[in-house]
Amino acid sequence: MIVSLGSLALLAILAAPVTNIAFAQIDSRVLPESHPAAIAGKVITDRFTSFEGSPIEVVFPNGVGKEALLQTYLNKVTGVEGVSRIENPEVYGSDIRVQIIPSISSRTTDAEVLIRAIRAIDKPEGILIGGTAADFTDSQDGIARTLPWALGWVALSVLILIFVFTGSIILPIKAVILNAISLLSTLGAITWIFIDGHMKWLVGDFTVTGTVDTGSCILVAVVVFGLSMDYEIFLLSRIREEHLAGKSNIESVATGLQRSARIITAAALLLAVVFGAFITSGVTSIKMLGFGVALAVLIDATIVRALLVPALMRLFGERNWWAPKSMRRFTLKH
Repeated sequence: MIVSLGSLALLAILAAPVTNIAFAQIDSRVLPESHPAAIAGKVITDRFTSFEGSPIEVVFPNGVGKEALLQTYLNKVTGVEGVSRIENPEVYGSDIRVQIIPSISSRTTDAEVLIRAIRAIDKPEGILIGGTAADFTDSQDGIARTLPWALGWVALSVLILIFVFTGSIILPIKAVILNAISLLSTLGAITWIFIDGHMKWLVGDFTVTGTVDTGSCILVAVVVFGLSMDYEIFLLSRIREEHLAGKSNIESVATGLQRSARIITAAALLLAVVFGAFITSGVTSIKMLGFGVALAVLIDATIVRALLVPALMRLFGERNWWAPKSMRRFTLKH
């Protein structure tokens, strides 16, 4: 019980900063400060009040003859915070195109707020809002909308596969919950370092943007969950073999941990070294990917797999292997 509570407390401390996590997409700020593109981007941000290079596009198909309606809409858009100015309309056949020049970068959380504010204004039927900021907003919304379904599918698949493998209802649920806790701990550490700007002495210098790259975080999550489940199967397979051989739950856990600890630790250290090398990159997103995966692997192989899993399995006792009689026929027999 003490080991379980202590391990969970440590993971909770690591996960605590995740409440401050914010997602965006990469721009020139992920490059080293000495890189020409990063220097140019900083000059534009510091010395200019608008971003002409990434305008918001307003397209009014078949808008010729409806200029008054369009102008009324644009007058309302002018008052939205984040709009620097509006260019003159351009006519292409029967269509009208207008560029809105924002005063904020197009791949930030502020750009999402701006796009939603512009789209929320009453506008003539048929008007389309596009551009880099709109692309960014729609992609973030698409990820947020479908990610829960993807996570649910992964969790359900894992629950079924581990049940079939172990013949237990408890172990699959425990595995998914512990992997989720391990992932939250990793994201919490990423937030504390790459959003709050701590421990640059460890990971190297980078520009703090207040956000992390959405794609990189998803990649970290996928890799971490897969590796964590891999280690879980290593450990459970050895414990189950001992339990099927007639040993008690306590003896099975002890023997299984003893016989699988070396391969789990060796694999974790190898992966941590490989991904840890990414930390030396001058690109923040690559640096974050390397740190996140390396930390997650070490957390999983030590706190979770070596301490928390055995402690909880000992705590649950023979209930670890419980399943309804009607479902046992779907499990693998060795």
